[in-house]
Amino acid sequence: MTQMQPVGRLRLRGYARLVVAVVALATVAVAAWFSFRVAQDVVNPKRNLTISYFQELGAGDSAAGYAFEGLRDVTEQTCPQTDECVEAAQSDRASFYRFSDPARAEAFAASLEDAYASDRIVIDFSRHVWSSSGREQAKRALDETWSSD
Repeated sequence: MTQMQPVGRLRLRGYARLVVAVVALATVAVAAWFSFRVAQDVVNPKRNLTISYFQELGAGDSAAGYAFEGLRDVTEQTCPQTDECVEAAQSDRASFYRFSDPARAEAFAASLEDAYASDRIVIDFSRHVWSSSGREQAKRALDETWSSD
């Protein structure tokens, strides 16, 4: 029986090493995943920006805020009819759509009469008569929001 104890200890040590290796590997995997997610947010902060973020612009007196005045959520009514739409809103002067992917937003904007895509968000200008400077200010508000955070 005395001879079995060292063999048992060796097995126990082997299991302990295996557990330590699995825990270390899991820790590395979680750290890598977390680093990847943080890097995505640093490289592409637009990924998580929602249309509702722009409601504050509509409350201000800025020229860009003109596009966002009266912004209200219409996701439930609008997104089921639009592929990969994850959020939709309508203001007094424009319609806004957010998509899961920038390529889908570009394709949707191209299908509209008067629209602009900025990453995942599309602004549809066709509901209102826009001056060229007003249109440019609304586009700039979408584009520059990403770099201000």
